[in-house]
Amino acid sequence: MAVLSSYFRCEGFRVYMAHSDSAARKLLTKKRIDVVLLGAITLRRRALSLLRWIKRKRPLAQVILINTKDELPLSIEAMKLGAFDDFLLPLDLTSLAESVKAAWKAKKAERKDKAERYSKIMVASTYAEASEDKFAIQSASSSRFSDYGGEGHEQQGLSKNFKNIQEREEAMKEIKVLLVDDEEDFVKTLSERIQMRDLNSNVALNGQEALRRVEDDVPDVMVLDLLMPGIDGMEVLRRLRKAYPEVKVIILTGHGSKKDEEEARRLGAFEYMQKPVDVNKLIDTIKRAYKSKIEGTMVAGAFAEAGEFDTAREMLKERSGREDEDN
Repeated sequence: MAVLSSYFRCEGFRVYMAHSDSAARKLLTKKRIDVVLLGAITLRRRALSLLRWIKRKRPLAQVILINTKDELPLSIEAMKLGAFDDFLLPLDLTSLAESVKAAWKAKKAERKDKAERYSKIMVASTYAEASEDKFAIQSASSSRFSDYGGEGHEQQGLSKNFKNIQEREEAMKEIKVLLVDDEEDFVKTLSERIQMRDLNSNVALNGQEALRRVEDDVPDVMVLDLLMPGIDGMEVLRRLRKAYPEVKVIILTGHGSKKDEEEARRLGAFEYMQKPVDVNKLIDTIKRAYKSKIEGTMVAGAFAEAGEFDTAREMLKERSGREDEDN
């Protein structure tokens, strides 16, 4: 690692080093890293877990895997997960440097493309809020007003808008819900009933398992019990809001008090519900939470794509606080 660091510094790159999985996560949280050279030699399978984390938390960061011939299946899995490239030992440093430069250019191009898409989305949203539906459709269709001079063009824009509505309806079916409750029979039955309504749901039977599952695959919405052995629901909520503020949390408990509700809302819970719960009402609340997440993420995403990650995170937290006041 020291040899690599010295080589890239001599080539004019700014280099940061992390000697462990946890150190890499801390560094990537604090710094805007363009390209990650991920060594699979010591991390082995943990390298894939770190790659998933990078793609989730820093989706524009490009990852190049450094591997050995004995671990080729690891390289294949890494490429499927979105790694930009992989190199086998012994390294050709000149080729590796060229790949790093190509990865950096790919990140710049992707950032520019996403920034343009967010800009168009925000323009369309502004028109929509002003009830200027025609202009909103045109903006969302990525065309100038002059391109819609004729009736046929306007119909094309409306068809595009209708398609977008259908896509949003399909997206609702892809909502990832994590149900957290130590009452196994209850939570598994609830999961089945939710899946019957075309939502994806997974189950965690305690707070520790819930945090592990979130680390592997961040849900859109978490339905969380309060009274559980070990790490209770309130502590899960507290940790989740700090590490993953974009996740919407719905408290569903049979043991909570008014004081618990006030504390949960203060910590950022999207909604507070009591057992027994009407499943249809819970589904509606999950969909509202997901819609709120998407709206907040679109705005925060514009800042994130510009590299303003702290601003984006603060916006997500502030939005959660405003929702608590509205609820």
